[in-house]
Amino acid sequence: MFRRSGYTFVSLDDALKDPAYRERDDYAGPKDLSWIHRWAIAKLMPMKMEPGEPGWLRAGR
Repeated sequence: MFRRSGYTFVSLDDALKDPAYRERDDYAGPKDLSWIHRWAIAKLMPMKMEPGEPGWLRAGR
């Protein structure tokens, strides 16, 4: 299904050769951040968090 949609895949070894994985990662905090957010922090870039879950979803818990 993914290949039919045009996705390609690489091995983990090849993926880790990407320079992005040599970026600093000094974040230690209370939030569980994605790598994109961690890279933004390392590069002192503005970071926009994902929206929270909608109220109707939280109400169903």
